[in-house]
Amino acid sequence: MFEIAMMQDLKRVHDTTLLSKNKVYQINGRLYKFLYQDPYSRIGFEQYIFEPLNGQKLRADLKLNRNKVTRNVYELPGIKANSTVNQNHFQMNLF
Repeated sequence: MFEIAMMQDLKRVHDTTLLSKNKVYQINGRLYKFLYQDPYSRIGFEQYIFEPLNGQKLRADLKLNRNKVTRNVYELPGIKANSTVNQNHFQMNLF
């Protein structure tokens, strides 16, 4: 029943600037959250990184270009992605 409701409320992502880290997206039938735009991608050939939500078999991050995002990514309105911070990871700065 929950899947049927989600399928009816899908919104296609037409603009990549509207991607948000707090929203949940469906790509090829699986649920993902947006992580970031690849900083090493060329201008005009941007790539976007998505991470699968917990509880799914798929564990690998997904890298899509702008055209694939506008064709295959659907937003699930009303559903938020909860981000968790792992206390075992520290960011190190090099001077």
